Amino acid sequence: HDIMRRPPRNSREPIVGKWLFFRYMIVGIYVGAATVFAYAWWFLFYSEGPQISFYQLSNFHRCNELFPEIGCEMFSNIMAKRATTMSLSVLVTIEMLNATNSLSENESLLTLPIWKNIYLVLSIILSMALHFSILYIPFFTKLFAIVPLNWAEWQAVLFISIPVIIIDEVLKLFSRTFI
Repeated sequence: HDIMRRPPRNSREPIVGKWLFFRYMIVGIYVGAATVFAYAWWFLFYSEGPQISFYQLSNFHRCNELFPEIGCEMFSNIMAKRATTMSLSVLVTIEMLNATNSLSENESLLTLPIWKNIYLVLSIILSMALHFSILYIPFFTKLFAIVPLNWAEWQAVLFISIPVIIIDEVLKLFSRTFI
């Protein structure tokens, strides 16, 4: 849309300028934090999880010594696989949502809807289908050492992942308004 209304970039300017680098850093920090948070969320807050303390989680490697009463096997059994699957699913989902942010460097998804790029839509559908395959086909769950997620866990995945769109939309608005 607006790309044809702008003059060409000066050939001496870097392709990724300071502002765009800053945006990538902010989004990247969120992606990393969200992925780690998904793992911690499962152990700390999830109603069907063990709901251990942050101290216990961050000292899991000394579990037998510091707090054997909590059942230290949770850090190596199905519970650990559930938390790992949460992290993987957040990472996959957040990157698919982040791909939609890449439709335009500065235009909002409200003005340049995702269906304008059918190849991107199809790529996201294919990527999510592959992800669901490794989550719900027993051969792949064993191969990848993960477990299927239930609806409550998927709600958490979406809740943790969707802010990447909001963050980039705010940064795009700032870019359109001030830069």
